[in-house]
Amino acid sequence: MKRIFLAFCLIISTFTFLPTSASADSVDIDSVLNLNGSTQWANSTDTNSLNNFNAISIEFWGNFSSCASGNLVAKTSSYALYCVSGNMDYALGGAGSWSGVDSKVLVPLNEWHHWALTRAASTNQVIIYLDGQVVYTGTADGAGTSAITQ
Repeated sequence: MKRIFLAFCLIISTFTFLPTSASADSVDIDSVLNLNGSTQWANSTDTNSLNNFNAISIEFWGNFSSCASGNLVAKTSSYALYCVSGNMDYALGGAGSWSGVDSKVLVPLNEWHHWALTRAASTNQVIIYLDGQVVYTGTADGAGTSAITQ
């Protein structure tokens, strides 16, 4: 069973999506979304505020019992962060074709870890972080230096 922590942050240029945080005088409750990795997923509706962007940051906490195949965070034809054969891989759509990039970064199993992928505006560089440490630097796949596909 793949387990992905419910709270994640997706930052696109100046747009930020964050889970609602508890105020100092309220009760802080943690939540976990358990997904079976094959027939269960979390879905969000498309919104225009997630279109026409150039920079992107995707981050989440994850605890995986396996990492065989499947999207973790994705928007059709725009971006994807996914598992393949035990590795954390990604794809960014843009002016060129997107085929996905094998980062060769192994996903630790049965442990909680913080993952992040960043791509600055107008650059062809993607950085993957594991627990705040750079574990991969590579190209922006099909996006190159252009805007990411809507």
